[in-house]
Amino acid sequence: MINLTKGLKPLILQNHANQWTNEALIFFNAGNRIPDAIINKYNHPNVKKALIEETNGKCAYCESFILDVDYGDIEHIIPKRKNPLTAFEWDNLTLSCSVCNNNKGDYFEQPTLLLNPYVDNINKHLKVFATLVMHVNGSTKGEFTHKLLKLNRAPLPEKRREAIDSFQNLIDKYYRENHLLLKDILKDEILSMIQPEKEHSLTLKCYAIAQELDFIF
Repeated sequence: MINLTKGLKPLILQNHANQWTNEALIFFNAGNRIPDAIINKYNHPNVKKALIEETNGKCAYCESFILDVDYGDIEHIIPKRKNPLTAFEWDNLTLSCSVCNNNKGDYFEQPTLLLNPYVDNINKHLKVFATLVMHVNGSTKGEFTHKLLKLNRAPLPEKRREAIDSFQNLIDKYYRENHLLLKDILKDEILSMIQPEKEHSLTLKCYAIAQELDFIF
């Protein structure tokens, strides 16, 4: 998990979110189940497209690229049926893989223990040691989040190891290279691998810190 920034609210939500919320509240306040036809109106192609852009096509929780193997889920940070007031709020929507979505389930409490990648400073709560996501000492939210979402489930550690192997291969090439121009090219490749749009970027950032790569930090 890394910090994310919300993009522009899709026009469909700007135009209809308030109306949809009022429709949902009629059923919710009466103690009735909100019909799927109402509560699922957020599931619009333009909403999905905007979320893919702001997450770089990665799961907001486990940082796996989704679209190669899955459609991806429009995820409600606060579950839509727990609080209809946030069901159509742009700030409450993100993109997740189906596994993280299922692991999170309908978890909801206030104050929440689940890290919000748009609000919380993730670096203060989570680190990657070797190939395992662990919480920073003393971070209850970090511990709760990685355990609830099962961020060390198979095959995530193996995928992180593969990313580290590729990263280390570039680092080795960089330090062996004597040609200055080629060395600069390799440095740019290394820097590109820790950018937010790359898969498992938190893993590689933590690895780079451990390796004390002075040209990165």
